[in-house]
Amino acid sequence: MKRFTKSILFFLGMGVHFFLGCSSKTEQTALELKFTSTHYSYYYATGDIVQLDTLWMETHYNWIRHKLQLQHAPRLNYYKYRNKDHLKSSTGRSTNGFAELGTLNFHTIWHPEGHENVHVLVLKEWGHPPALFTEGIAVALAPQAIYGFGNFREEPTWNGQKLDDIAVSLLQKQKVPELGVLVESDAFHGLSTDISYPIAGSFVCYLLKKFPVENLKQVFLGTSFFDSAEKLNAVFYHAYGVEISNIWDEWQQYLVDK
Repeated sequence: MKRFTKSILFFLGMGVHFFLGCSSKTEQTALELKFTSTHYSYYYATGDIVQLDTLWMETHYNWIRHKLQLQHAPRLNYYKYRNKDHLKSSTGRSTNGFAELGTLNFHTIWHPEGHENVHVLVLKEWGHPPALFTEGIAVALAPQAIYGFGNFREEPTWNGQKLDDIAVSLLQKQKVPELGVLVESDAFHGLSTDISYPIAGSFVCYLLKKFPVENLKQVFLGTSFFDSAEKLNAVFYHAYGVEISNIWDEWQQYLVDK
């Protein structure tokens, strides 16, 4: 995965879904079709399928807003591509999906999409904190989406596994990175996404379970993506009244006791 720069967007892959294979000619197809649901404008190519799970997307949208007590309900622009080659030929980016920072747009090969839309909603209203929280909240609020069935389950997952189950396994194998690494965005994105993302998601889930959502909101509002560990620690302490390292230790003990 490519690292972030200050001017860019988000690069991340989500979950295990299927998509249609297509020829190089098809991969160049523009997103010439459009339809809308209550909170999304969908853009997609001829022959692609996106209408099957708008119910899941709308349920997820409302769940995010309720969970985080968001004040606004903008319509998001959902650009759906057939596969990575199609996305790359259209955007120039070699990735499964990304959200455009500061806009209501996201691009993805997935439908349903349970990660990039979290980025768009949260970043638009709360801001853009270091990667531990930027990616953590998107993973924490991304339940598994089963294509075409509309069944929404609130349990967050990463590649079909429950976040806390992944975190427990990594903890047992002593593969949980040091907090000092995870709080620096560049270092965070130097790690395997199969470690950094579910760990961040599990930690943010813990914060949402144990503390008022307003505390987490203060961290987002008070920090930016490339802030130092010292700045993040100071803002976190102001928001929660304790050092982030203390709650990090509590979270790990919570996993041990599960």
